[in-house]
Amino acid sequence: MSEPRVYIYRGPRRRTINNEEKNEDDHDDHDESSPSASLPAVPKDIHFARVDDPVTHIPPNTFKDCNDLVCISFPNGLVAIGDLAFCRCRMLREISFPSSPFLRSIGIQAFMDCRRLVSVKLPEQSGLQVIGPGAFQMCFELTEIDIPSSVRVIGSFCFVWCSKLAKVNLQEGLVAIGEGAFRKCSLLAQVLVPKSTREIGDFCFAECYNLISVEISDRLQYLGHGAFAECSLLTNISLTPMVDLTGMDPFFQCTKLVEASYTNERLCQRYEKTSTIHQLCYDQAYESTQVCMERMQDALMKCKSADPSRMCWVDECGLTPFHVLGMSKRPNSYLFQALLQTSPSKQLLSAKDRWGKTPLQYLAKSHSKIANELIQMVLHHTIIQRIAWLGLPRWRRELWTAIDALEQNGVTERARQIDQLEHRLAVLERLESTSLLEFAVWQNSVQQYLEPPPDKNDENAYMFDVEKYNRLRYGCRFSCGSEIIISSVVSWIDPIEESS
Repeated sequence: MSEPRVYIYRGPRRRTINNEEKNEDDHDDHDESSPSASLPAVPKDIHFARVDDPVTHIPPNTFKDCNDLVCISFPNGLVAIGDLAFCRCRMLREISFPSSPFLRSIGIQAFMDCRRLVSVKLPEQSGLQVIGPGAFQMCFELTEIDIPSSVRVIGSFCFVWCSKLAKVNLQEGLVAIGEGAFRKCSLLAQVLVPKSTREIGDFCFAECYNLISVEISDRLQYLGHGAFAECSLLTNISLTPMVDLTGMDPFFQCTKLVEASYTNERLCQRYEKTSTIHQLCYDQAYESTQVCMERMQDALMKCKSADPSRMCWVDECGLTPFHVLGMSKRPNSYLFQALLQTSPSKQLLSAKDRWGKTPLQYLAKSHSKIANELIQMVLHHTIIQRIAWLGLPRWRRELWTAIDALEQNGVTERARQIDQLEHRLAVLERLESTSLLEFAVWQNSVQQYLEPPPDKNDENAYMFDVEKYNRLRYGCRFSCGSEIIISSVVSWIDPIEESS
């Protein structure tokens, strides 16, 4: 069994391996012209590492892909850890940062994909202010994290996919939690957001399937789109009218949410800049009262008599009324049909919001009994019309088979299949468009350089190589995709006959 390798990182130029000190300048292959000439090449097969006291900054990528690294020791004077510094150190099990006021930041994806990382100790006495985006992303074995009071910002996707993270302690002093910071932390059961926190980013706690309770301060100013989306066990949460709900629905598909005590007037204010339709769609989705239905009918009647193009059908987040209804826990087929008749363009059904989602993708995650009916309705006006445009029959059959299978699956599988369906359709559309464009280029090239003689019976006509001309025509046909044929150009593809 080989002896464990110990590595002492002394910063640029000097390093120690197994108690033997070496100078980087002594290496024959050292190249001063290289951008990384001043940085020691850290061996990938080390087991234990210590960062020496004079070092204050660990440069980006320093220990990246050291798959055998088990333990790392930091100096008291450490100020910053660079981006990707310990990325994919998959045997690293524990990290303990020094209790000193000097540490300021942990870089982007600094410890990403450290799959066996069980413990991260961030002392309360540290001066850490920023934990960078993706810093501990995909640390699957991490079970608990205490965020010091000195931390002001938790970066986007910081702890995403930490699937065993069951406890998070957030301290006063934290100002912002970035987009998707704790997304897919499926064992997380409770979150207490400090009073100092002003912003919770988009999808911050989305898909935390065991999250039951959330406590949020009345000082919170922004709650992002889908911040708690698909937290299916979440039962209680309290918000205040001061919260900026720029995101459409922070609690999308929170099927067990009993109480979300924020004022409805505050939620409706975000639609005052757009149209009455947005506001009424929201009211119907979450109140479903007869009054809301009557107001919606009156509003749609006014739209029919007015100029629909002058109305604002898309808000600042890219959301249309179809998006609002697609997110509803109580979608209504009448409203979909009425909006289809009133909207200035059927393309609104295919419009993507700021997060790249269409109304169909939101509907696909609905648990409503009429979800399949509404999905078929939307499919008819969007994807089915696009499928009909495809020239290749076997492509159309492939997509029709996928559509027929939608009703046979559960919500999760249905949503995944609709995403795949839209992606596949987009690929086929690009393929066919590219083929037709190539066909046009070939046609133009052949006609430009090999125009046939105006009169085949004219003996004085210039010589014309019929065989070569036909060969180029066939080349055009097979290069652009021999199965994609449009009726208007079939005659052009057919070879000409050589005159007798």
